[in-house]
Amino acid sequence: MKTVGYGILLCFVTVVGSGCSPVRGMQNFFGVGVSAFKAQKESTQNLIDKDLVFCYDQTLTAVSEWGAKAYLRNRKENYIIAIRFDTLYPRCSDTSKVGFFFENVEPQKTRIIVKSQNRKLEALVARELQEALTD
Repeated sequence: MKTVGYGILLCFVTVVGSGCSPVRGMQNFFGVGVSAFKAQKESTQNLIDKDLVFCYDQTLTAVSEWGAKAYLRNRKENYIIAIRFDTLYPRCSDTSKVGFFFENVEPQKTRIIVKSQNRKLEALVARELQEALTD
């Protein structure tokens, strides 16, 4: 019982000590937050000749059409984290996550950075997204 109490205390101290909101702190603690994606160096990038708002909205639509679920998104910080890509790519686990990060390059040009621990899934999603946004 003491071990459980120490575990809860450790989680609480981690969240409070991180300076984050409790929700974001717990997401990062359990590896489902955005920090792991931001820290990941490898990525696949697309440069789209559309504005950032269009790209963000169409990415949400594409994720939904692929049968995946956007479980974290922040329009202010320009990112979407999605899960359940096993319909699009049956070789991946339904818990494989993909992060989409949007950067405004010019008024009508957006860089979309796609990141995943599953590099094959990342490459497939980046290709599919490129097609979805340029049709």
